[in-house]
Amino acid sequence: MPPTKAPEFIADILRQFDSLSDDAVIPVGAAAALHNLSDKTILKSYPTVRLSAGRIGVRVGDLRNIARGGQPPT
Repeated sequence: MPPTKAPEFIADILRQFDSLSDDAVIPVGAAAALHNLSDKTILKSYPTVRLSAGRIGVRVGDLRNIARGGQPPT
């Protein structure tokens, strides 16, 4: 089985995180890596945005707010 590109893709998103607007949406896997949580915890605890039938993401502004000690929006 060939290696997946997901870790490289997530690393690229994390490198660009500071330059993303608050309205940008990143995949759940990248949000989990950024906050050192599992994908499942992100899905249960953070507000999400459906990107397509099989993809879910999290707003960058929400992640920044939580990192600064704020609460996730409801």
